[in-house]
Amino acid sequence: MKKILFASVIASLTACGESKQNSNTSTSWAPGANPGELQGDSYVFSVDRRFVDGNFEEISIVRSNDGRYEAKLKVITAGFGAPAQTTVDILGTDLTCSAYSDPMLGKAFLSLTCSVDKRYVDGALVELKLTRSDANGVYDATLHTVSGGMVGAPVDVTTEIATGLQLKTGLVP
Repeated sequence: MKKILFASVIASLTACGESKQNSNTSTSWAPGANPGELQGDSYVFSVDRRFVDGNFEEISIVRSNDGRYEAKLKVITAGFGAPAQTTVDILGTDLTCSAYSDPMLGKAFLSLTCSVDKRYVDGALVELKLTRSDANGVYDATLHTVSGGMVGAPVDVTTEIATGLQLKTGLVP
């Protein structure tokens, strides 16, 4: 009887360990999270704080002809006492993107990650991550870069580039 019970427990633990639904990996960090590749052509997240002496910030993720994505950060300053200025920085090109959604939230993103690793060709690792920070659909964006380190030691930098973003355009997978 003890051998059968022990074998049953081992089989159950093995089945849980092999199940992607029950495993705790970095790609399914939230209960019910479902990973999936992006299907849409463009996604725009933005926040406008110019009316309170802040900036307009927009992150756009656009699919190119080869099926990869390019991400840009556009910032427009408020211009109080000075002319408003617009800057556009390319965060990454040739990105592969995936989204994690939760069926309990409909098709809302829990997170969206776009990355490319070109360290093997004297480039850098670039990872843009937009993470849902509250139930109202507000997202925070971080940019993680690691230099190739071919000449010196690799430089690993993670920067919060925008907070309080709302998904403005783009359909979720």
